[in-house]
Amino acid sequence: KDIEAYENQQYLLSEQKLAAERKRNLNKKIDIANTLIQKAKELEHDKSYTFKVDKKTGDIIVTLKKDMELGDVRSDFRLPKGHLRSMNPEITKKYKPSTMFNLDEGIRVSDWDNADVKKGDSFKISPDVFKPSGGFWKDLFD
Repeated sequence: KDIEAYENQQYLLSEQKLAAERKRNLNKKIDIANTLIQKAKELEHDKSYTFKVDKKTGDIIVTLKKDMELGDVRSDFRLPKGHLRSMNPEITKKYKPSTMFNLDEGIRVSDWDNADVKKGDSFKISPDVFKPSGGFWKDLFD
């Protein structure tokens, strides 16, 4: 019984350590997200978007202030192709990609960058890839 009590105590301690580490990592992610949001505001992206941080995940939530294309969102924050769809799976149900014909391979290719998104739509973005763009010329020197 003593061994079982000891093992239970060790298990609880390791769970407490893991919980504390998860909380530290989340707080760090939230701090990074807030810093990135501040940079986006300095680059005047708050004219087109509102920003907030999801306190449960540390992800950045951007909400559109005007209609645009998904590719505009992607380029404004220099997101890798597919990131918005992986973080926001409902995109595939809500929006329609344009279809382009790839002449080299003879196949149709879906282009999500041309999907129309509406004012008020929100998207989660991981702070790991969120890099507010200052436009082509500013980004050259970034």
